[in-house]
Amino acid sequence: MSRSTRAVATAVAASLLAAASFLGPFGGSAAVTLLVLVLAIGWPRLLSLPWAAGSATVLGLVGVGGVAAVELSDGKLGTLPFVVACGLVLAFLVEMLRTDGRPRLVESLTGTVAGLAVAVCGVGWVAVVEHDGGPDLVVVSAGALAAASVAAVLAPWKGWVSVGIAVAAGAAVGTGIAAAVPATTLGEGAVVGAAAGVLAASLHVLLEKLPTSTSRLGGLASAVVPVLVLGVVAYVVGDLLGAL
Repeated sequence: MSRSTRAVATAVAASLLAAASFLGPFGGSAAVTLLVLVLAIGWPRLLSLPWAAGSATVLGLVGVGGVAAVELSDGKLGTLPFVVACGLVLAFLVEMLRTDGRPRLVESLTGTVAGLAVAVCGVGWVAVVEHDGGPDLVVVSAGALAAASVAAVLAPWKGWVSVGIAVAAGAAVGTGIAAAVPATTLGEGAVVGAAAGVLAASLHVLLEKLPTSTSRLGGLASAVVPVLVLGVVAYVVGDLLGAL
C-alpha cells in the first residue's frame, strides 16, 4: 500500500466516523468498533509480531470492551483504567500461552501493549459522541485530520517542513469547519485541527519506516492509527474548551 493510498484510507476512515456520529451514540460506537477491529487485525502484521493471532485477540477484546464500557457508563471514561488493566493481564497471559519457545518475547509484549494503547485512545470518540456537541466536534476533527493526512503525503518537502504544512492544513480546515457548525468555536477548531496535523504528520513519518506498512493489512492498520489516537485528544480538547 503506497503512501498516498494510506493517506486516502485515513481520510475515508475519518469521514466514516464523522458520518456515523450523526446516527447517535450507537453509530459512533459501531464506527469505532470497526476501526478497532481493523487495527487489531493489521497491527500485529504491521509490527511483525511473532504471534499475530494472540496479539490481535488482545487488541480486539480490549478495544471492543472499552467501547462497551464507555457506552454503558453514558460517555464517562472512568471505567477505562479497569479495561486497560485487564488488557495488560491479557497481554501477559497471551505470551505465557505461546508454545513456540517465545522468541522476541519483549518485542511481542511491548508491541501488543502499544497497540492496546492506540485502541483505548480510540474509545475517546465514543465519549465525545455521547455529548450534545459531540457530532460537530467529530466532524471538525475528522475533516482536519483528513486534510492534514493528505497534506503530509503530498508536501514536496520532508522533515519539519512537512510537519508544519500538515499542522497548518489541519488548523485551517478545522477552523473553517468549526465556523460552519453550531456547537464548536473557531478556537476549538484551530486547536483540534493543529493537533490532528501533528498526529497525522508524526505518525506518518514514524509508521512509513516500517517495511510492512506497504502490505495490505499493515497499511490499513497504519491508516487508522491517527484516527484512533485523535479520539482521546479530541475528548480532552473538547472538555477543556467547553465543546462537550
